[in-house]
Amino acid sequence: MSDQAGRAPSAGVGAVRHADWELPEVLAAVILVAFVILTATGVAVGVTTGLGSEAAPLSTVQGTGLAMQAATTWASPAFAFVLLSTAWLVWWQVRIWGAEIALAEAAGDDAPAGDDPTVIAAFDHLLRAKALATWSLPLYVVVLSAAASNVAGSFLLYRGRGSLAGAARWSQHLGSIGLGLATALLVGTGVVAAAYVRTQVSHEFTLAEEAASEAARLARARSGGSPRPRGALSRTDGAPDPGA
Repeated sequence: MSDQAGRAPSAGVGAVRHADWELPEVLAAVILVAFVILTATGVAVGVTTGLGSEAAPLSTVQGTGLAMQAATTWASPAFAFVLLSTAWLVWWQVRIWGAEIALAEAAGDDAPAGDDPTVIAAFDHLLRAKALATWSLPLYVVVLSAAASNVAGSFLLYRGRGSLAGAARWSQHLGSIGLGLATALLVGTGVVAAAYVRTQVSHEFTLAEEAASEAARLARARSGGSPRPRGALSRTDGAPDPGA
């Protein structure tokens, strides 16, 4: 973890300096951007292949299947595993910075946790992890759709091909189905992991808000208790104050 000193907002300064990006966060962001580029390139390849198949001895259905497979060749377990690694990277960040917050709370000093630069940086990293997990969810949907499209493209491409016997056609189909199922399994795991990260970060912020509310309540009680009679603080039933 990098040094977090000086990242808390200073008194009288409006701008808040965010925590620096760490290597796991950078890697996760780069992988997500790479998948966006890969998806856009795949669509372009599919369109180009579909237009080029008009000159080939293929029917319209077969040309569509060829375009679908050409556009989704990247939707494989290997690429899905790379995308799944982003979930592990952000989960690691949540574990590390959640532990930092827990250590600050366990220290039990009188200073508010919100004034601790490490705690401020920790919540900054948690927000970043949640954002990365959120950004990954649409990509998981895209990969799953591409894997299903690849399987469907296999059936369309080899539909009505008399040059391939039934066993040869089904060998192609089964290969596509196997890759599609493996990809779907990895994608499902990634979706669960991303949802877990989002839930954990939301839980940390809920606990922080509850702690801040309790600290504010105790501070109001301490500041408001000294000038008033003791009996006035203990009467909460709406009865008139005897000393009034």
